[in-house]
Amino acid sequence: DDVVHVPHRTSLVPGYEGVCRAAIAAGAFGATLSGSGSSIMAVATREVAERVAAAMRSAWQELGTFAETFQSAEHVEGFRVTRHERAPEAA
Repeated sequence: DDVVHVPHRTSLVPGYEGVCRAAIAAGAFGATLSGSGSSIMAVATREVAERVAAAMRSAWQELGTFAETFQSAEHVEGFRVTRHERAPEAA
């Protein structure tokens, strides 16, 4: 979770904590405000993405708020550590 901007903006998003908890309980790795806080995003595998989206919509509905969800089509590889060997110096 972003400790710089999120704590200052969550009070502006009623239901933030509940929606994030619902996303994580449904299998997301995490959820947080997206950008300046006009939306909440969750990070999950493709296998659980629809379940996470449904849980987030349901959490909003319990608060009387309509929510629309979408899944990014981008595949994210994650990170890799690559080691490059230095070429031996010429003698």
